[in-house]
Amino acid sequence: MRRIERELAAATARIGVATADLFPKFSLTGDFGLQSESLSAISLVRSRYWSLGPKLRWPIFEAGRIRANIHAQSARQEQILFNYEKSILSALEDVENALAVYTGEQVRHKNLAEAVNANLRAVELASELFTRGLANFLYVLEAERSLYE
Repeated sequence: MRRIERELAAATARIGVATADLFPKFSLTGDFGLQSESLSAISLVRSRYWSLGPKLRWPIFEAGRIRANIHAQSARQEQILFNYEKSILSALEDVENALAVYTGEQVRHKNLAEAVNANLRAVELASELFTRGLANFLYVLEAERSLYE
């Protein structure tokens, strides 16, 4: 889940990068060095040079390619978003199924506990009837068998 979330964030960032290509880029460049026609004059002050200047880059003739790249990155992001939503729904389905099973087991546990209590009471009653001589031992054995099941 985290991996696909990171993929979605990266795809969204790639849309921003692709969109940034539509706008001009400014930079400031500089150069410094030594230049001379003879090796002996290279150490002189007059052989030094420098240059400084702005640079503008704006690929206006590539706007179609840039817009196609933006469209492709948007489509990729939508596909990753679809996969992300699908994985979230799958996780929610797993949680819902687990909760349904848990609830069913809780009901089953309650019913089994009630059945044990009822069978314990039946064993007590059968034993009491046997000790008073009102029933034979077969009733006690049958009640114990039901309890142990």
